[in-house]
Amino acid sequence: MQYFALAEKGQILTSGNNLFVGATLQEIQQIRDELLDEEERRSCFALLTYIEATFKAHFLYVVDTGINCRLQRTFRKLFNSKKNIMNIGNSPEIVSVISFKSEILMRWRSCGEIDQQTYNDIVGAFAFRNWFAHGRFLTLKPSPVGGIRYQYSDLYILAQKTESLCVLAKPYLS
Repeated sequence: MQYFALAEKGQILTSGNNLFVGATLQEIQQIRDELLDEEERRSCFALLTYIEATFKAHFLYVVDTGINCRLQRTFRKLFNSKKNIMNIGNSPEIVSVISFKSEILMRWRSCGEIDQQTYNDIVGAFAFRNWFAHGRFLTLKPSPVGGIRYQYSDLYILAQKTESLCVLAKPYLS
């Protein structure tokens, strides 16, 4: 980032009100833009974390309450298999070892509880999340599934869809 390059050269003073002393207007605008972009990425990351937590909370709710539906039976089978393999007793420990994408989200799709477009949007968004969390030095390739743009407003809409899908999880989220 330009900000850090200038700071290393000593061109930006970081004490008091002298944050941008020595920087040109163009450099200040570039720094502002870079910092705003970084803040948007962090906000997107927080939304994606919320989406994952909502699905996992819904998983716990459905398993614990015993609602009789196809998704519940599928989740219960997954829960019991993990419980036997891991020899873990309680639900929060089990949900921590269950994969969001390949185990929870895939079951939503196979049970027909989520439409293909929303599924693709979530998968594409989580490719962005994994890039952000683990390898931002790599180039992010467009996802082959889903046409979602990775901006805060788009991910906010996806989070709202998640809330409406996982409405039963509300007690577990508070």
